[in-house]
Parts: sequence; structure tokens; C-alpha cells
Amino acid sequence: MPSDRWRYHVVEIKPNSMWKAIIPTADLQSELDRQGSQGWELVLTVPGTTAMGGLRLVFKRPA
Repeated sequence: MPSDRWRYHVVEIKPNSMWKAIIPTADLQSELDRQGSQGWELVLTVPGTTAMGGLRLVFKRPA
């Protein structure tokens, strides 16, 4: 029976240089793989909180 309850997890990924607001694809892929291996499913991406860019990744999994 599917769960009607979810847990949410937010991860912020920041650029590795203050001069470039680009997150390397390999860094993003690594984080997605790491979270996926722990059972988290990506549901949303939003811009990061700093002027340098970045991303917030929102994941969910059954509670």
C-alpha cells in the first residue's frame, strides 16, 4: 500500500569557485547519485541563496 506520508530533505550545492556561478555536472551527478542511493527522490530544484549561485535540491521519500 502506498504511503501518504513523506519525509523531505533539502541539499544546497554551491559552485566550487566564487568567480564562476556554475556547478560542475560531475558534482551535481555525484550528489544526485548519493541521495538516490539513500532512497531519496529528487522532486524540485530551486536557485541557491547566495549571490554566487548554486542550487537547492529538494528530495522526498516515504516516511
